[in-house]
Amino acid sequence: MKFYNKIKFRGYWTIMTVGLIIALLLLNYFIITLDENLNLTLDMTSNRIYSLTSATLDVVDKLDTDIFIYTTETAGIEDKNIKEVLDNYASTSDMIHVVNIDIVKNPGAIEYYNELSDLTVTAGSVIVSNSYDTNDRGQRYQVLNYEDLYLYNSESQAYDELNAENKVTSAIKYITNPSEQRIWLLDNHTTNNAANSIIKEILENEHYRVDMLNILNGQNPLKKGDILIILSPESDLTPVERAILNDFLDDAGKLIVGIDPLINSITDLSNVISLTEKYNVKFGDGIIKETSLDKVAVSNDSEYVYSFIIPDIREHEITSEFLIGNHILLLGIDAGQLILPEKINDPDIKIEAVLSTSKTSYIEPWSSQMDNEPDNNAKYGEFTVMAAITDNGTDAKVIVLSAPGVFTNAEAYSQNVYKNKDFLLKNILWLEDNESDIKISSKPLINSPLMIGTMKQAYFIIALVCVFIPLLIFGVGIIIFVKRNNL
Repeated sequence: MKFYNKIKFRGYWTIMTVGLIIALLLLNYFIITLDENLNLTLDMTSNRIYSLTSATLDVVDKLDTDIFIYTTETAGIEDKNIKEVLDNYASTSDMIHVVNIDIVKNPGAIEYYNELSDLTVTAGSVIVSNSYDTNDRGQRYQVLNYEDLYLYNSESQAYDELNAENKVTSAIKYITNPSEQRIWLLDNHTTNNAANSIIKEILENEHYRVDMLNILNGQNPLKKGDILIILSPESDLTPVERAILNDFLDDAGKLIVGIDPLINSITDLSNVISLTEKYNVKFGDGIIKETSLDKVAVSNDSEYVYSFIIPDIREHEITSEFLIGNHILLLGIDAGQLILPEKINDPDIKIEAVLSTSKTSYIEPWSSQMDNEPDNNAKYGEFTVMAAITDNGTDAKVIVLSAPGVFTNAEAYSQNVYKNKDFLLKNILWLEDNESDIKISSKPLINSPLMIGTMKQAYFIIALVCVFIPLLIFGVGIIIFVKRNNL
């Protein structure tokens, strides 16, 4: 009888063990199914890499049209970070659909984007569109590549920040609420048309309407809120142009004006400079050089070696994301000094430095015999090279540069690790003064698979590991003990 009871006991617990294993497998399958349909994944990374910010949720909540996010991954080797973020978009709204296109098996699905986009769609690209048909010629869309979705860190020499949410949300906003901002580039005052062409291409790729401005004949197409860009003019404004642009600034005009110090030293640009002197901001004489190797980037071709200054980025609304991300900018080959007023008498006017050189830089008068060694007339110190002016009385905004190459060479610099192109766009956004503009900071990637980000998460883990699991084990032990004693 005792032997029979032991056999019965063992059979009983064998059945219970098998049943428990089956129950756990069914529970696991049930949770996985729910996760796939409801995205139950809990983001416990310290900086909530995969979670969507409130800014994105506001945009998604206001959607009144379907958004299709196409990925171009090969099944089985998809980017886990991007997939996690995009799955969160899809689970947040029924109007967002994430669809993968295997561009190896179905290259025709991306023909339209490769035909029109300045970016070639490759494996790992993300396309945000308002059409279920990838070859719909009437769709609004944006193509995001790897360099958009991640940010490169020049110090670690790795893409170590996730920027996917910022770019995807911005693309959704462009598709559902495109900017009507108009931007003008002043014509007829420079022979360097390549610089204007680069600026125009960059801004048009961001879906701004950009035109060349010719006001020599006195006809003025500028409207309130338009943005005008004047970079490295080689000839001065006429009195008619000066009067038009003064009226433009007095009527909530937005202006970027950059003066090349070399051109300024040999050309009378007094009418151009008067646009900033009305705010008591002046262009100083001389050329800035840098002595610290940490503040210089060197490039060369077959004939010359070029030295570019890496400026210090000051705290400002324009630069907030650049300070957080520790991004690097480059000034042009030539940089001059901006002289800002020590005191501003008009309470409606606010003038702030945006970029400056380091304390190890110096300035000296320009001459054709200048070399890289300071002469006796050199002056050391921090020199402002970019400032932002806000006039609350007229609602005008002005960005002033004494190193216009920070914008005119934006495309060339940004092919490396420098962020001049992004910086140009941030300046446009500041001038645009679009309150609905979305600014979402990139998120540093954390290699640790589990990071406790909040006290709630900490308490949950403590309760699970230190209370629930031990109690479960203790309870099973008590049941076994009682059963054995009853044999």
